[in-house]
Amino acid sequence: MHICFELSGENRTLPAAEVYASLFAEEIRYRVVKQDQRVIIVKIDKNNATKLQLLGERLSMTHRIYQVVTTSAPEKQAVLDVINRIDISRFIKQGQTYCVRVRRLEPCPLIKTPQVLEPEIGEIIYRYGNSANLQTPDVCFKLLLISKMAIFGILLHSINRSSFEERKPKNKPFFYPGVLMPRISRTLINLCEIKKNELLLDPFCGTAGILVEAGLLNVDVIGSDIQWKIVSGAKMNLEYYLKKYTLMYQDAAHLALKDESVDAVVTDPPYGRSTRIKSVETKKLIEDSIKEIWRVLKKGRKAGIVYKEKIDEVITGAGFSIVEYHQERVHKSLTRHLYIIKKE
Repeated sequence: MHICFELSGENRTLPAAEVYASLFAEEIRYRVVKQDQRVIIVKIDKNNATKLQLLGERLSMTHRIYQVVTTSAPEKQAVLDVINRIDISRFIKQGQTYCVRVRRLEPCPLIKTPQVLEPEIGEIIYRYGNSANLQTPDVCFKLLLISKMAIFGILLHSINRSSFEERKPKNKPFFYPGVLMPRISRTLINLCEIKKNELLLDPFCGTAGILVEAGLLNVDVIGSDIQWKIVSGAKMNLEYYLKKYTLMYQDAAHLALKDESVDAVVTDPPYGRSTRIKSVETKKLIEDSIKEIWRVLKKGRKAGIVYKEKIDEVITGAGFSIVEYHQERVHKSLTRHLYIIKKE
């Protein structure tokens, strides 16, 4: 079966990378059929269809997941012709209700008013004996329009992106400025391909934003920070969201953990702003902490590191290979550099 991911488009590279990493983490074998800035279509085995719910629960930079019914050129008559030729009864049971929605994700000059297609597609489905229900349908058919393709599918899952907004730093019990937004934290966790019940470490846990996002995926989490005030605040946030966590007051450059004891590391080290650490000390701290991350991370596993500038030499000098590199522009004076690195 073919599955379509409707990407958020909020970053040039992160949404697609998160989908592929999450497919791997949930052990869903796939073949890429189509990749665009706003959609990814993959072919998966039908036996893996039940795992798609897990993707719906973990993805942060995807809006919706669909089963693809058919595709066509992005032109009105081409869309109607191809839908007329398929057997709709394969996708909706007798007696089930339906709705039809059309969404234009990219400029589509051949279909200037996409919504006019909704009643015409609905009429095709109605001929099979099904009734429309625009409020609570059993099956939601969706036509996605991108510049070179129209994708007709069935909505399987809508990602609850509003939950990430609810967990914004200012909405948590303890707030401290300069931390990652929940969607970025979740994306980094997914890019490290961690699985349920594995152990994730954040040695610069701050207000515990990364730990919260990982814990909500049923990942075991352990965090540390060298400022007692921050550790106390992190504890408040963790207790608010999670039932299980480990928190330590310690130096990220000297972790009290065994060699190769964690499955993933995701962290956002201090940048010298909003911290008590001076810039000279920060550079040494980053170098030492990445060496410690290499020590405690299991072989073959990945870590996600965020920093204010490129640190390729520091990463490779510690023994890691860089497998992915992304950027996130926060404002004109800050662009975050996101590294996904692997201990070979």
